[in-house]
Amino acid sequence: MEGEANFCPPKGDLDAWLQTQEDELRQTPEWNISSARVADFVGRNRGQRIALVTSGGTAAPLELNTVRFIDNFSTGQRGAVSAEYFLKAGYAVVFLHRRYSFVPFMHRINRGVRATYRPSTATTMTAADYNNPVTTMAKRREIEDNAVQGLVSLVADCTRNFSKFKDRLLLLEFFTVEDYLVKLRWLCRLMLQTPAPLEDDVDAVRQSMPLLVYLAAAVSDFFIPRDLLPQHKLHVGDGVPSEQTETDHVFSSRCVRVGTNGSLTVHLSPVPKTLRLLTSVWARDAFVVSFKVISVRLLAQKRITSLAVCCTTSAQKLVLLRHSACQ
Repeated sequence: MEGEANFCPPKGDLDAWLQTQEDELRQTPEWNISSARVADFVGRNRGQRIALVTSGGTAAPLELNTVRFIDNFSTGQRGAVSAEYFLKAGYAVVFLHRRYSFVPFMHRINRGVRATYRPSTATTMTAADYNNPVTTMAKRREIEDNAVQGLVSLVADCTRNFSKFKDRLLLLEFFTVEDYLVKLRWLCRLMLQTPAPLEDDVDAVRQSMPLLVYLAAAVSDFFIPRDLLPQHKLHVGDGVPSEQTETDHVFSSRCVRVGTNGSLTVHLSPVPKTLRLLTSVWARDAFVVSFKVISVRLLAQKRITSLAVCCTTSAQKLVLLRHSACQ
């Protein structure tokens, strides 16, 4: 597309760009409510180990008033299950998750519902059952009744666990990749802004626990910055929405364009990398764990020791990849 423009933060300052995004969000009532909730949560759990866990996929909208967006297949299960382990280990957990993605404990109900109403398999019924319609229906009702009872027990167990840990669990939402980056930066800075205790204050030093940042969110690789997005839903044949002009939104028409034949052309920019900024500025004193989708070939080239999973068997199989000096 002619006139393509890769995203670059003003003056190359990513931190300043994110601060500008945060300043805009601060004008919303939702931000003030979230700020108060985080301050209260950190205050109530001062002296405890605190983990900031991110979870779920980030969306890359194609319009400012979002109708369409680019997404990934992340459900947030890794983050939700990890948060459960942190809670059971005594951590207080700030859980920054994608809207409608899995949350600790309650995600098991979703899986339980699917399992309960999944069609019965052949292994649950004999050949004789299938040849007798009355027996078949009775057997199916029995199987479904047992499954429903199991689901009721599962719901009770999940609710009990959620209630048990609710005072040490704070849920916060994000939707877009920019929303995620802004809130991640804000939370790291907010949770680490407490002045360090004096060395001779033994009790304070003992209570000063390092923050754990556990980045399980599936962050988009490509996006269109908010200020380059078309305002409204694009329609077939509308290269630029009717109330806008090329002059008003010169970059918008270059990033998202609908041709007169109905074809859609999208120019995506790479999402800025923030891990180095997080570990050196936002959460310099925190212990940081991150995840990355990468091929085995690239891992071998980097010669780093890693825990790895395959997308198709991620829930069943974990592999330790270790570089050998002899190879």
